[in-house]
Amino acid sequence: MKIKINWGWGIVIALAAFMIFIGSIVFQLIFNKKYDHQLVSENYYKDELLYQLEVNKIENAAQLAENVIVKNKDGKMDIIFPENMNFSEISGMIYFQNVMDEKFDFEHKIELKNNIFEVDSTQLKKGTWHIKVDWKYHDVSYLLKEKIVY
Repeated sequence: MKIKINWGWGIVIALAAFMIFIGSIVFQLIFNKKYDHQLVSENYYKDELLYQLEVNKIENAAQLAENVIVKNKDGKMDIIFPENMNFSEISGMIYFQNVMDEKFDFEHKIELKNNIFEVDSTQLKKGTWHIKVDWKYHDVSYLLKEKIVY
């Protein structure tokens, strides 16, 4: 006995194959640990409430004659603070967030010996980084947010 496949059965078989294909992709994306779905910040509700403070700090930084500069060259990263400020009076934190994996995120307290803060290149993995320099000088807070590719 021969089974004859007409155009109706062809459409049914094609739709079933397509649904199985899409279902397998969705299943892989949801349950495979390789495709981890994470937020940039675990405390994004708290971060959202502090957003106006960040805006004020960014505006303070924009009013400076010379702002913080992030330089990435020769496998080394330097964060350069304004030369017209006394570096011993600068305090704050520098946050590094890896876009691809939060396991590589880290932060440093700002402790300067001159106006340049050198970042240990062994902590930086290749990829895109969000750098946030949250610093204070003479009781005025400043903030620099930058995205770099290392």
